[in-house]
Amino acid sequence: IDLIAIQETHCNTEEQLKRRSKIPDYDLLGATYHHIYGVATYVKSNIDNATLISTLSNNNIHTVVVQIGSITVSNIYKPPDSSWPIAVIPIRPHPAIDVDDFNSHHEQWKYRDCNANGEAVVKWVEDEI
Repeated sequence: IDLIAIQETHCNTEEQLKRRSKIPDYDLLGATYHHIYGVATYVKSNIDNATLISTLSNNNIHTVVVQIGSITVSNIYKPPDSSWPIAVIPIRPHPAIDVDDFNSHHEQWKYRDCNANGEAVVKWVEDEI
């Protein structure tokens, strides 16, 4: 495993995250901080070509984007009570991987019913593919 993406870190500061979430042989590449939410992305210590692209906390949606070699990896958390903005997730150059906890329900993912957040994610995927 070269990358670990964690959602709902429950850490207010980088110091708190480093105290509570030290992972042997991994380096913290990027994180957002929140007492309930937050995300953290760790990369294996021996990987030299890992770069932090961005961190963002906007409307309680937490995102860390990193690049490992030619692959862009997004770690995204959206709480259940938050709604997606119009542009759900920025499109990343390929190859790209999204590691997410969307808290969004849709029948396409075997939920019994859909919610507005699930509909927004499906529309985003359909519009971008």
